Amino acid sequence: FLFVTVILLVALDTKSKTGLAPLLIGFTLVGNILTAGSYTGASLNPARSLGPAIVANQWTDHWIYWIGPLLGGTIAGIAYRFIWAHQDRRWPKPKSKKLNEASVTAPIL
Repeated sequence: FLFVTVILLVALDTKSKTGLAPLLIGFTLVGNILTAGSYTGASLNPARSLGPAIVANQWTDHWIYWIGPLLGGTIAGIAYRFIWAHQDRRWPKPKSKKLNEASVTAPIL
């Protein structure tokens, strides 16, 4: 959830084009690995967990490595859409550039 939320906020948000997105995403990834690494083996990618499960033929609790990231990413996307993305839509953008120029250059009577 946190990783996808940071990606949405710093890489896709139109207001945060500072060039720090790769650094912030990297710090978030390192923070997630340091925080949950001892519990999950630092497996943030379900495909990375699939290989060891196949080799060891150990399938107990393997579903959490697939459901967790998918559910967390979905919740992060929904949260971004309803909490942060609507803030960019306060003022509707004009559909036509000519209409925008006409409204600015029209004489006031």
